[in-house]
Amino acid sequence: MKNNFSDYPICSFIIVFIVIIFSLYFVNVIKTLPCGKDMKTIFMSNFIHTDFLHLISNVYGIYSLSRIEKRFGSKNFFTLLLFLLIFNTIFETLLHKIIKTPCSIGISGVLYGFLTFDIISNNKKSYDITLISAVFFNMIMAKIGRSNISFYGHLIGAISGIIGGLIYKKIKYI
Repeated sequence: MKNNFSDYPICSFIIVFIVIIFSLYFVNVIKTLPCGKDMKTIFMSNFIHTDFLHLISNVYGIYSLSRIEKRFGSKNFFTLLLFLLIFNTIFETLLHKIIKTPCSIGISGVLYGFLTFDIISNNKKSYDITLISAVFFNMIMAKIGRSNISFYGHLIGAISGIIGGLIYKKIKYI
């Protein structure tokens, strides 16, 4: 049976939403980036993409999350999405106040959150350290030679996924 976008309403909505926001930025309807360091602008920056490759990589990442939406169901997937967005926003705001991090845009941090959540929340008794280390290695390699990539945004996303996965496992087995 062939899957389609209606099988994954949350992932589909996010993809359409960020493509619309990108299009509005591309045609200059949206003229400025939400790069303030208050919670509102940090939250909004998750949905902004300023170049086509960034958009395509994040759309592909969201598409790959559809298996998580299928496994957990759209309602639980949406709850996890909200948790990751809120957690990332709060901690990125705090981190900026402490060490003045640069502006980060895009939903990549949330994608890292879903990835680490998926690793941590699996039913195995032990964690796949190789896969977890690959996530962090990927973040470091993406940063090398590309000064405009937010290491902190990705790191916060990965950590939020780990915390979310640990909370999920604790609640699931109570």
